[in-house]
Amino acid sequence: MLRCFSRLQATCSSAISTSSRSVMPTLASCPVSGTDSVGGVGVGTGLGSALSSVLKRWATSKAGGTTKNGRKAQPKYLGLKKSDNQKVLPGHIIIRQRGTEFHPGRGVGIGRDHTIYALVPGVVRFTRSHITEKRYINVVSQKEHDELAGIIARDRARRNIKWQGMLRAGDQPELYTTV
Repeated sequence: MLRCFSRLQATCSSAISTSSRSVMPTLASCPVSGTDSVGGVGVGTGLGSALSSVLKRWATSKAGGTTKNGRKAQPKYLGLKKSDNQKVLPGHIIIRQRGTEFHPGRGVGIGRDHTIYALVPGVVRFTRSHITEKRYINVVSQKEHDELAGIIARDRARRNIKWQGMLRAGDQPELYTTV
């Protein structure tokens, strides 16, 4: 690159010294063209490439450093707002969550931020799918809730009796009878 610039200076010195006009028009009319090679790398053609190789543009402002701001994120208040067996009205938020940890079931809707809310008045019920292991949130009417509570209590009692080994031949419930 230095060799190219010195060659440029030598060939254009006569034009610069004899001219009374500004330097740039004289340099622009300088008869330098062709490609010069410095270490096997082509420098370019003409005066413009020689000057652009020499001149560099530096940053006009200081480089960005670290900042001490930007760490005060507002709390999101995520979590369960209504628990199992709790009464809700339409529009009540049951859970705020990121992603679908709980999936919507009967009588509930889901917002675009995965908030699950009640669509009908009733009682909140949490269920789990035995096949997919997904957890669902449902809102059922008070009548359905009472029926489900009776069925669940009866099934729990039957399971407790069976697992405790307290079943006798005559006391066996119809659910566990064999034909």
